[in-house]
Amino acid sequence: MENKRQGLGYDFLLQVDAGLRFIERNPEICPPEYRGTRKHLIKRFPYKIIYLVEKERIIVLAVIHGKRSPNLIKKRIDGI
Repeated sequence: MENKRQGLGYDFLLQVDAGLRFIERNPEICPPEYRGTRKHLIKRFPYKIIYLVEKERIIVLAVIHGKRSPNLIKKRIDGI
């Protein structure tokens, strides 16, 4: 990202951090999907955070581009 525009990588990290903080405050706001995973869309970038909510913790499985195949995440989840 950084090679496209100076500071873009930093902006991406800020948005991922903001997404993680949002999930921390509102873990169950996103509806459950495949095997209980949830996804939060990152602002300004075509990426999403895939996570699980357990009793006392949130497990982030991936930060992945929105165009990537859902099968990639399914393989990760099935391997847990």
